[in-house]
Amino acid sequence: NYNAAANVVRVVATGALPTTLASVSGSGTFGSTATLTATLTSSGQPLADKAVSFGLNQTTVGSAITNASGVATLTGVSLSGLDAGSSSAVSASFAADAAYSSSSASGALTVSKAAQSITFDQPATPQLINATFVVSPSSSSGLSVSVTAGGGCTISGGTVTMTSATVACTLTASQAGNANYNAAEKDRK
Repeated sequence: NYNAAANVVRVVATGALPTTLASVSGSGTFGSTATLTATLTSSGQPLADKAVSFGLNQTTVGSAITNASGVATLTGVSLSGLDAGSSSAVSASFAADAAYSSSSASGALTVSKAAQSITFDQPATPQLINATFVVSPSSSSGLSVSVTAGGGCTISGGTVTMTSATVACTLTASQAGNANYNAAEKDRK
C-alpha cells in the first residue's frame, strides 16, 4: 500500500534555440570614433549577457555584452581612414553557446562631417585712415580661411586698409568646409 508519487517533470533540450541579430548600425564623426550597436534576440525575446563581436569593413574591431534589452554597444571604434559620407559596412556576430545557435547580420556605418572653428585675433584699435595691418586667421581643420571686409576698410591678400575714420571696419573670416568638415565663420570689428 503506497501513496501516490509526485509527478516528475524533466525538460529535454532538442538543440540550441535560434537567434537573430538585428538593428546593426554604427555612427560617428569624421576624425573621431564611432559607436556600433546590434540587438540579439531569440524567438523575439532579448538575450542579455551575451557577447557580440563587431567588424568594420571586414576587420574585427571588438566585442560587447548585450544588456537586458539584448542590445550590444561598442564605443570608441576608430574611424581612421574613413571620410564623412563614405560607405562602410558594420558586421555583428554571435557565436553559439550551449543554449543558443549562432547568428550574424550587417548594417551601415554613418560618418558625419566634423565641426571646425576659426581662430581670428581681434585687430588692434583704433586704426587710423589709410593705416594697414595684416590678418591671418586659421581653421582647426587646417583648411584655408578667406577674409572679406566691409564698412570702413578693404582687404587684399590678407592686408587690411582702413578707408574711413568714422565707419567701423567689419572683417569676416570664413571656411566653406569640404566633404569632411562643416563650414565655419567668425566676425571681427
